[in-house]
Amino acid sequence: MGIGRVGAACQMDEYTIPETGTSVDFPASIFTEDAGKPDGRGQRFRTSDGRADLTIQAAPNVASDSPAEFLAKKHPPSRIQYTRVTSRFFAVSSYRGNKVFYDRCNFSGHLVHCVLINYPASEERAWDGHRHPHKPVAARQVASRPHLQERLAGAIALILELGRA
Repeated sequence: MGIGRVGAACQMDEYTIPETGTSVDFPASIFTEDAGKPDGRGQRFRTSDGRADLTIQAAPNVASDSPAEFLAKKHPPSRIQYTRVTSRFFAVSSYRGNKVFYDRCNFSGHLVHCVLINYPASEERAWDGHRHPHKPVAARQVASRPHLQERLAGAIALILELGRA
């Protein structure tokens, strides 16, 4: 299924990691296949054709690293196209081979809550231009960060909410 054909038929589901309080609304009608477990707790999903994948995870921040320190320890590629680092989160996006990756990790207590997505670079315009019918929910997350609108709201339409009861 191409992202451009999803349109209004895109169904959002919630994935929750009960042990950590990580909760993410994600486009379940796009990421339909189980793709295994990531490090820490969570789940990997992929599209039915295997072209794109999504990881929702929470892992311990054993060293109590700041977002900047944590990101540096991951040794991101030197030619990252987009980086945003604050005291509470980091978001990075660039190219890895023939894929675009977008990673966002929020920090709370001794946990790191992440949403990671990889999709074909040849489909970048379609993924980045995708406007999900649940945009008001996405807009709430990025309202104070308009520069994230394209990647977070448009490309993946994912919302990371921490500690939801």
